[in-house]
Amino acid sequence: MLLILLSPLFLAALSTASTSKSSSKCVDGVHNRLRMHDMFKGQKDVVFEDFVMLTYDNRKRPSCTTSGVGKVVLPGYYKFMSGKIRVKKQGSIVGAAHLHFNLEKNSMFVGTVCLNGKSANAFVGDELCNVDLFSLASPAAFKQFQRVGVTDIMDLPGDWGEMKPMIRQDNPYIEGEWKVSVALAMAGSSFAGVTIGDGWIEVATVDHHAEF
Repeated sequence: MLLILLSPLFLAALSTASTSKSSSKCVDGVHNRLRMHDMFKGQKDVVFEDFVMLTYDNRKRPSCTTSGVGKVVLPGYYKFMSGKIRVKKQGSIVGAAHLHFNLEKNSMFVGTVCLNGKSANAFVGDELCNVDLFSLASPAAFKQFQRVGVTDIMDLPGDWGEMKPMIRQDNPYIEGEWKVSVALAMAGSSFAGVTIGDGWIEVATVDHHAEF
């Protein structure tokens, strides 16, 4: 899951939430949560359970919407609060593995950007919707997907509970509301996937000249 969040398109699409103008009540671990749901409702060999991500602004303060859920800020930070990976069937990482994105902006001018790993927008190439997983990490990083059982992400290497940066994006079309889901696929067939948030995710950018 960390790899999904570090992938270029996720960071570009999910980019940001506003900073100081968030909800007047923004308690860390309460109002800055984004739940992450198994994209295939448990029907694939790998299932993501109870994933919760916490969002922070560019000064590492909790970042929330006025309705009291997480708001993503670029530049900003995130960390995982919880999550488990359930593997129902033993498998192996064979051949090329990819991230297939579904991205939709709540805008009549932008709309669907990526659908099932393919571009649905004339200004976006397929290479942004379909990312080589092994360009982000080696196959050894996916050992948890090969062993039957349930693994708590906090027991995995990689400091899942620590803050990770989300980079600045200068694209003006990034700000707004997005729906995001990502499938993990091998040989063109999905074996796992996750949907970020409970609906539209609020995204905003921070002017680095006005950070303070």
